[in-house]
Amino acid sequence: MAVWWQRRSEAPTSSAIVRTLDVATAGALVVTAAMWATATPTDLWLYRGGLGLHAVLTLIMLVAAMTPGTIWRHVLALEPLRQLGVISYGGYLLHWPILLLLQQETSLQPLARFAVSLASTVPLALAMHRYIETPIRRADGSGRRLLLVIPATAVAALAIVGLAAMNQPDEAPIDFAQAERELAELTAAPPTAAPTTEPATSSTSAAAGSDG
Repeated sequence: MAVWWQRRSEAPTSSAIVRTLDVATAGALVVTAAMWATATPTDLWLYRGGLGLHAVLTLIMLVAAMTPGTIWRHVLALEPLRQLGVISYGGYLLHWPILLLLQQETSLQPLARFAVSLASTVPLALAMHRYIETPIRRADGSGRRLLLVIPATAVAALAIVGLAAMNQPDEAPIDFAQAERELAELTAAPPTAAPTTEPATSSTSAAAGSDG
């Protein structure tokens, strides 16, 4: 979808489409932020259309970011955000083990945990981009620097995986067995009521007696 729209967006875009994307993206941001703030992994509505809705909202924001003339394209073109996009892959790889470590080893509240993880992830992603990603992209495959970068990358990856594995909690944060039982109860068909026979009324019985 992104590749197709990138080719489509090279053509002039009408002002009506630009305004529509600006408004739709503002709404998509609000709804997405509300979902992030309130949803939990055990919420059944996530698996009954919630995740699909999130994907659609993400698609709207992506199209707006790629369409010339939208407010969101101008915002994302600001230099701090552009530089953040440059290191986004390293941030993507590093942020999760950092969050897990903070969740398991500290008593920080979610907002403080997010702030600490952000302050930790950005400089580490910068270092990863400078000393690992850039040398690999610029190497021709025969340089001595590449021979040093590849083992260093492997060691760093193993260290991250090992750290996450060594700090597993004693109990899973989600009770999957309980969630499975609740899901089974909600999806079970309601019991079918057995047919009942109406008892004969006294008047009917009396009439039957007189006929006899």
